[in-house]
Amino acid sequence: MSIADRICFDLGMTNHQLLDLACSTTDKYHCFSAGGRKIVAPQPDLKLVQCWISDYINTEFDIDLPYATAYEKGSSVCRNAGLHAKSSHFLLLDICHFFESCTQQIVRNFFSGGTYRSTNAEFRSRLTADDVDLLVALSCYRGSLATGSPCSPFIANRIMASFDHEIAARLGERFVYSRYSDDICISSTEWIDSAEISAIVDDRLKQKGFDLNKDKTRCFGRGHLRKITGIYLDHDGVLRLGPKRKAELRRSLYQVLMRERDRNHAHRVLGHLSFCKQVEPDYYNALLAKYASYGKAVSCGGVMPALVELAYGKLLGDLPWVT
Repeated sequence: MSIADRICFDLGMTNHQLLDLACSTTDKYHCFSAGGRKIVAPQPDLKLVQCWISDYINTEFDIDLPYATAYEKGSSVCRNAGLHAKSSHFLLLDICHFFESCTQQIVRNFFSGGTYRSTNAEFRSRLTADDVDLLVALSCYRGSLATGSPCSPFIANRIMASFDHEIAARLGERFVYSRYSDDICISSTEWIDSAEISAIVDDRLKQKGFDLNKDKTRCFGRGHLRKITGIYLDHDGVLRLGPKRKAELRRSLYQVLMRERDRNHAHRVLGHLSFCKQVEPDYYNALLAKYASYGKAVSCGGVMPALVELAYGKLLGDLPWVT
């Protein structure tokens, strides 16, 4: 059984449908901008197959990823920031065009030599050249990983695994190293020679086909606001949302409960509250208590029931996943 047979068996597709999809991937994406970034997102049929590839990678590629703090199970911006909570000096680096730099050849090298289980889990088969060609075609867009593909982050993290281990070993125990997708954070309780370490990282990145975005390099120490991947660290190493994000959240909550009854706005506020709960749960509870007496929250019995009704048109207890 080939990898194509395995995909077709799991997803209920025919080989003709899968091969047709692999041959026409360029036409199976739509491009748009979000947050200043160009996103290349797959259409539903291709996205389904790429989700399968994501699951396949997570199941079949046993690669140690202790430094990757994005996309993997148990990873988050909170975990990434928390790793550096005890540090007082920080160097933040950014990788240019991260997914686009994961070229088709780099992706091919990643898949080459991989294995997979047939429908009979007792047997494992090695990927053939045809299998690799198929996976590369389904994973890549115009010669590299696509920014909106569900499998791109998992492939990129594993491509970068050897780099992460090498940099962490080169830095030694005096430093804390992590990589949140294209954002590298290096911290220490001692002074950091930013020029020397940036040169080390840049040189190793170039060897792997990547480049640093030197305009985004930041180095700061004691007396500065410590902000890592959007999260602030206070002097005790406690994670904080930061004053700007808190002000935006309060304003959004007031607007959606008192004035605007827009479904999309309610969805966004729910997402922001969920993030707040992860980062600063005490502040999250304080917000729910404060705004329970505002507008829609009064008639619905609380902030969360009000937002759920506004977002989904149903009361919290009427939703199928709420028991």
